[in-house]
Amino acid sequence: MITNLAIVLAVAMIESGNCTGAVNRAEQAYGWHQVRAAALHDVNRAMGTRVTLEHCLDPRVSSWVFLCYGRIYGAISPLDHASIWNAGPSGRAPRQYRARVRALWREYRKERS
Repeated sequence: MITNLAIVLAVAMIESGNCTGAVNRAEQAYGWHQVRAAALHDVNRAMGTRVTLEHCLDPRVSSWVFLCYGRIYGAISPLDHASIWNAGPSGRAPRQYRARVRALWREYRKERS
């Protein structure tokens, strides 16, 4: 559980600067994890839910969508979740993004242990 919390926090910091109410209108990205419509559609379809982008302004919902999306596309490790979140199902996130996530993830794991 601590590992999941650490990756949730790390990705939220990178995606929104830790701003739970962040909205990027140009990219139609909402909330703590900057949830986009395509990812949300996949989660809603797989989970049988009707979550909206506006619901993602709640950090609990944003975190749930982030974690579900990774699971849907086969994330095994916390860092897989982050790569899939950034790059989509291929998981081919840019090296710089992965390095930033890894550094924050390690930092948050240390703080919470």
